[in-house]
Amino acid sequence: MISLAIARDLYGGRALARCISLLMMVNYFAPMIAPVLGSLLLSFTSWRGVFVTLALIGTVIVLVVAFGLSETLQPAQRQSRGVSASLADFRHLLFDARFVGLALSLGFTFAAIFVYISSAPFILENVYGLAPQSSGVVFGINALGVPIMAQVNARLVGRASPQKLLIGGTAVLAIGSLALIGAVLTGVGLIGVLPSFFVLISSVGLIAPNAMALALGNVRAAGSASAILGVLQIIIGVVAAPLVGLGGSETAVPMALTIAVFGITTLATVVMVCRPGKIDTKAQ
Repeated sequence: MISLAIARDLYGGRALARCISLLMMVNYFAPMIAPVLGSLLLSFTSWRGVFVTLALIGTVIVLVVAFGLSETLQPAQRQSRGVSASLADFRHLLFDARFVGLALSLGFTFAAIFVYISSAPFILENVYGLAPQSSGVVFGINALGVPIMAQVNARLVGRASPQKLLIGGTAVLAIGSLALIGAVLTGVGLIGVLPSFFVLISSVGLIAPNAMALALGNVRAAGSASAILGVLQIIIGVVAAPLVGLGGSETAVPMALTIAVFGITTLATVVMVCRPGKIDTKAQ
């Protein structure tokens, strides 16, 4: 999440939302397209080749950061503080209701996507009879929705406030999740499930950049704020994924129900945070 702190150092307001939209194209596109690339890699190498590839990618990243990325925080804003000061920053952020609400909305969104990533392959193959290769194609197509919507967000952020775009994005997530559970319960099959997947996954391109821009917009400790955002996303996502397994892999109902719960909860959280009187115009 250091990349978010760097973006916060360089930009503010709507420019920050645009920058985070570009970051989201990588942050949310990569884990969704990874299964597709991994399956292609395994078609001509073993698991050892996968680890060698990961090692090479990691080496390239280290070199790029070490030699191509300079300090982004202005000298006047740099502080030499100890652990106690960092803990004070965390305490201040955790008692900021607006920040916590935005952080939770991101966490709930990530949880819905995490459930999709961890469950959809088994559901598509075991329940709907797709071949593993076809399942990978579905993942790839759905993954394209994130960068597409992130680019749409980058163009809209100059015309509409991040709050309105965030509410719109969470509404899209809720609609997609409700459509999914409707398709599963009515038994219409893939003709209803696949479009629902695409809609709810695409909503991330609207939700993530605006929620992050609003959460980081006026905080004094961008690094601490980014850390909290990242930790909450992982914790909520890790807790959510096993819940689906309790219902087994022979039915799609547990997955659809879990995603719907998180989708509706995300919308409710954002509406409470961004309702009139809660909007901070400085973030616009």
